[in-house]
Amino acid sequence: NSSFSQNVKLLMQQRAFKEFQTDIGHWVAKQHVGCKDMVDVQSAQLKQNLKDMLEAEKKRLRVQKENEVATILKQQERSLHNIQARGRYQGIEHAEDITTENNANEAMPQADNASDSECQTMIICHNHCACLQ
Repeated sequence: NSSFSQNVKLLMQQRAFKEFQTDIGHWVAKQHVGCKDMVDVQSAQLKQNLKDMLEAEKKRLRVQKENEVATILKQQERSLHNIQARGRYQGIEHAEDITTENNANEAMPQADNASDSECQTMIICHNHCACLQ
C-alpha cells in the first residue's frame, strides 16, 4: 500500500513537472518571440535531419536488396550453366547411344515408310526429351 501510494505521488509529481515545463515553454514563447523562432528553426532542422536519415536508410535498404537480388541471379546463372553443361555432356552420351541404335536399326528392315533421316531425328528428339526430364 505504501509503495503504491508513493508511486502514485511520484507519478503526479512527474506529470505536474511536465505541465510546468510546458507552461514555462509557452510563457517564454509568448514573452520572447525570438525564442519561439529559435525553437521553430531547431524543430525544422530536426525534422529535416530525421527526413534525411530516413531517406539514407531507404537508399541503404534499396542497395542492399539490389545486391541480394544480383547475388541470387548470379547463383541461378551458375546453376543454369551447370545444368546446360550436364545436358551437353549427356548429349554426347546420347549421341553414342544413337549411333548404337542406328546400327541396330540399319540391320532391321523398316516396317513403315519413314526415311533413315526421319528415324534419326525421332531418336534424337526422344533422347533429348528424356535428357530434359
